[in-house]
Amino acid sequence: MKRWRFQWITGIGSASALLILVGIVIWLMNKPPTHDCMNEATTTAQTFSATKIVIQPWLGRHEVFGIFMVPLRYRSGKTYSGILSVNDYKAEIHPDWDLDQPFDDVKVKPGYYLIKDYVPTRVALLFLLRGQFGDLRASCNWTVEFVKKGP
Repeated sequence: MKRWRFQWITGIGSASALLILVGIVIWLMNKPPTHDCMNEATTTAQTFSATKIVIQPWLGRHEVFGIFMVPLRYRSGKTYSGILSVNDYKAEIHPDWDLDQPFDDVKVKPGYYLIKDYVPTRVALLFLLRGQFGDLRASCNWTVEFVKKGP
């Protein structure tokens, strides 16, 4: 009888801990961005904000990415290199790794093309743990900057 009671109490404790953990994760996922993006805009002719972002790290690898609409002149990886920035995360991109067709509801303007670039799932989960998931969801925090390569 005592063993059954111990297992029941242990089960209730485990279930309670799991519910608390799930509640914390849901709270962290729904936190708003840490700063307002209303007044921010693309700063230079070579910096572009994300047109659309998709953030679903719980679906696995390559499910956190941004879609950028970029002028065709930046398409050559031989002339330009690019840097993806999401808050303090930075990664090199390849401007000639573009999408062959429009993505979902993103319509490509004439003279532009689409780039799809990823943030690793582990980085997205780090944003979650630091309470910055709202910043990750804000498209103004996603930028691509192009730099002309030297001779």
